[in-house]
Amino acid sequence: MEGASVSPQVFVVDSQAGPLPRPAASPWQLSKTACRLLFLLVFLALFGMAVEACFVYYLFKHSPSSLQEDHGPTALKGSSDLENKVIVPGKNRMQASVSPSKPSAHLTGSSNNGLLMWGEFGDAFLHDMKIQDNKLYVTKEGFYYIYSSIMFIEPHLGPFKHSVLRHTPRYGSELELMKAICYSSQEQKMSNMRNSYLGGTFRLYAGDSLSIKLENNTLVRHQLVTDNFFGAFMI
Repeated sequence: MEGASVSPQVFVVDSQAGPLPRPAASPWQLSKTACRLLFLLVFLALFGMAVEACFVYYLFKHSPSSLQEDHGPTALKGSSDLENKVIVPGKNRMQASVSPSKPSAHLTGSSNNGLLMWGEFGDAFLHDMKIQDNKLYVTKEGFYYIYSSIMFIEPHLGPFKHSVLRHTPRYGSELELMKAICYSSQEQKMSNMRNSYLGGTFRLYAGDSLSIKLENNTLVRHQLVTDNFFGAFMI
């Protein structure tokens, strides 16, 4: 059997075997990525500081002190004008820099021999209206909100009447627009302070005038300039 041939060896390859694992990253590659990330963070921090510095410079450039230094006399003149416009309580109000867009008036009352006289006392003002003979005159036709407030002592004898009158050339007599009547309370022995307020919207014409009528006016309080007021404004 010496002449017999030897059979070759056969190896079977498994085709379902997975791929070979990737080699792990070298320490040099990891340090290179970390350097890039660190550089990006440093750049963002420096950029934020630069933006903040620009913002602070802008605020300092436009601060009031810098404006005063830049403009000098002009800034000082503006501050003096502002001081001149300061309103002192008890004195007449200066003309506002911005006038109302429509006719309006707010009058406060003062006592004159027991009578309530209307005028520009304290915070009162007039715009496109006028006061004459203790009456408020209308210069433009339109719808006006009219109001009046009276501070008085509660009466013991007889009622206290507060009314708003309209005087117009269109009619021969005065017209009562609003009224309020207060009667005494028999249960109360001491007099109390009361307030009467009237308010409403009416159509008025040029040349019309408004006045306040009080019955038993000796009860009206005159201690403060804000106790009694009367006004109207176009709506």
